[in-house]
Order: sequence, then C-alpha cells, then structure tokens
Amino acid sequence: MDIKGANGFEALKALMGTLPDGPEAEAAEEPAETRLSGTQTLTLHYERKGRGGKEATIIVCPDSMSDAQTADLGAALKKAMGTGGSVRGNEILLQGDRREALRKRLAAMGYRVKG
Repeated sequence: MDIKGANGFEALKALMGTLPDGPEAEAAEEPAETRLSGTQTLTLHYERKGRGGKEATIIVCPDSMSDAQTADLGAALKKAMGTGGSVRGNEILLQGDRREALRKRLAAMGYRVKG
C-alpha cells in the first residue's frame, strides 16, 4: 500500500479497523484474584500523637487481604486523595485528616468502613 501523498495518516486511518487488539485491551480484563475485593471491612483511625503534631489517617486492612491488594488500594487512595502516605503490613497511612473523604471513597469502592 502506498502511503505517499498530502497526508500519510489518512492511509493509516484506513488500516485502524484491521489491526488486532493491543495489550491495553487485554489489561482491561484483570484476573479475579488480583482485583480489589470490596466485600471486606476496613477500620479508620486518626492520629496526631507521636507525629510532631502532624495529622495522619490510618486505614487498617483485614488480614485476609494480601500485601499486593493492600499496596494497590493504598496507591489508589493516595492518588484519589492527592496526598502522601505509605503502606506497611496491613496498614495504609495517609497524611492529613482524610476520614470523611475516605469514608465516601471506600464506600463507593464497595468496602465497609468502621471508625
């Protein structure tokens, strides 16, 4: 096929329908074991003591969640809240008092929240 002419992209646009699905389409369908399970209960804590007066919101995940699931949830929450934080063991620490926003976000994700 000759793609010479005023705009070579016109010829490429005609080929778009004949191309196979790429890795993006395959990645959209995650296996069930790596998908975040929303049927679990998470516990929220608020701390200021021992942190130099700085506020921290701590989410305690159940032991049934794997470390990978906890890390994925922590990364998603840090990005959604626009704040820093860390994941250690079964705890997710977010900087600042984010309890109300976290309750809404976690409920929307299907988690039950205590605290």
